[in-house]
Amino acid sequence: GVGIKVTPGPSGLQLVEITGIGRKVGAPPLPPTPATSSGNMTGQLPPGTLSKAQEHLLNTLRGDLGHLSANFALRVEAEAASDSFRIQGCEGPDHAAAVQQELQGICKYYNFPPPQWRPS
Repeated sequence: GVGIKVTPGPSGLQLVEITGIGRKVGAPPLPPTPATSSGNMTGQLPPGTLSKAQEHLLNTLRGDLGHLSANFALRVEAEAASDSFRIQGCEGPDHAAAVQQELQGICKYYNFPPPQWRPS
């Protein structure tokens, strides 16, 4: 079962110890993942995908990315000069995967190839 122990500390602070869930005492730390180490990712598109796109298309795309940003509580931007998407504020691997999947759907709509992801 799960155990909770609360110990009063100095200055009114309390130490809360929870046993029975999570990782084992003494287990090595988990390695960072691209989505959790900084919360930022870059999705690289082939050269010319955004940098050679018409301004009207880029404006429409930026509007769609604004909706995506609001829906996922983070920031997604198209960087035309570098033919990439920049995502800031991912809260973990599941959040990152969901944002990437949605952005791939947007790319498909605009007939862009799927981005190649890397931490940024």
